[in-house]
Amino acid sequence: VSGTYQVGGAVGYSSYSTAAPSLNQVTVNGNVTGTSNTLGGAYVGGMVGKSDSTALLTATSLTHSGTVTSTGDYTGGLFGSLAGGLNLSNSSHSGTVTGKSATGGLAGSVAGNTTLSNVSNSGNVTGTTQTGGLVGLSSGTFNLTNTPGTAMSGSVSGTTSVGGLVGNLLGNSTLTGGTTPLVTGNVTGTQYVG
Repeated sequence: VSGTYQVGGAVGYSSYSTAAPSLNQVTVNGNVTGTSNTLGGAYVGGMVGKSDSTALLTATSLTHSGTVTSTGDYTGGLFGSLAGGLNLSNSSHSGTVTGKSATGGLAGSVAGNTTLSNVSNSGNVTGTTQTGGLVGLSSGTFNLTNTPGTAMSGSVSGTTSVGGLVGNLLGNSTLTGGTTPLVTGNVTGTQYVG
């Protein structure tokens, strides 16, 4: 799947206002590629490019296999940009994710609260600022439960605000793991790296 901006493997753009959306048991195999609009936003995701709904998105059993590549901001293995929160469980992305600002192995940017349960990204993530193994930019609380299991396997590379799980976390976080590491792989950047 390829386009300019707001590109997704299943849904490019969704504007379902304040209704509570859901995605269940969706599998996408194949590469997703986008560029950017004049303001720099690409909004590219393996499942959904961009959602403007401020409601919580509930999703379970999502699988994307393939590369996700953009030349702009807001790029994720499953979601490019979500205006609301995200409750994601039993889901995975495998393949490289490449973008600029707000790039993540599962989601580029989540504006609301994020709850992840038994999720994984396997593949390298490369961006600039706000680059994370799972989420690039998380504006609300971030809760991750993986018991047991590695959430991120692969390298994460960016410039500023780079993390093995989240690049830039603006809220509180709770992490629950098992006997295996939550992150395996190198994390590199120039400033605010964790």
